[in-house]
Amino acid sequence: MKTQRFLGAILLFMIAIMTLGLSACSDDKDEPAPEVNSITSGFFEIEKHGFEISAEAQILDLIIHTNVKANCQVINGSEWISLSVPEQSGKEYLTYHVTVKENTGSDKRQGLIGVTAISIPGIIIGKSGISGGNAVVITQAGAKPQ
Repeated sequence: MKTQRFLGAILLFMIAIMTLGLSACSDDKDEPAPEVNSITSGFFEIEKHGFEISAEAQILDLIIHTNVKANCQVINGSEWISLSVPEQSGKEYLTYHVTVKENTGSDKRQGLIGVTAISIPGIIIGKSGISGGNAVVITQAGAKPQ
């Protein structure tokens, strides 16, 4: 008899806990989802932060994953690096074609492309420059002596 009462009490306790748990979950569904803020939902990532290439002229693809406006500019090396107008590769991808001229000198050279992303006017997510991590470094080997 004591065992039956004990089991009955445990069963009632478990039913009460399950009822409270289910009612807590159902309350969550009644509340509207929070509104998404464009500043907090913006994302921005550079696929590759560095290229090490040979001395020959090349065209590289600089891909940026973003759902905000992004802008690239050559900070160092503009005499041998140029950028195309970005190509929309998908809903959340921008592709810049980076043209690198042949390095006819014997020394290795390094160029820098800065990337800036803006979610809404005046709110900067990523700022160009090495310290912000939003730069792409292009290192080109020197020409081999003949």
